[in-house]
Amino acid sequence: MQNLIELWFAHCPELKFLPDGIEHLAGLEKLFLIETSEELIEKLRQERDSDACSKDLMKISHIRMVGVQLGQKGLCERIR
Repeated sequence: MQNLIELWFAHCPELKFLPDGIEHLAGLEKLFLIETSEELIEKLRQERDSDACSKDLMKISHIRMVGVQLGQKGLCERIR
């Protein structure tokens, strides 16, 4: 999986934490979260330097582009 550059999680409303091991995907450049839990999205919106910085945010600190979409809420944004 060292050549994986793009990863999508779609229609996983119960996904509240990013999977262990994602931090080891060194080549991963893009991560998309489509219809995942709002709880996870809020964790990923936190600033990296804040005291409340989550483990999930640290797991993806190497990924250049993170996008999220929640159709029911009309949310579509690039977090990073």
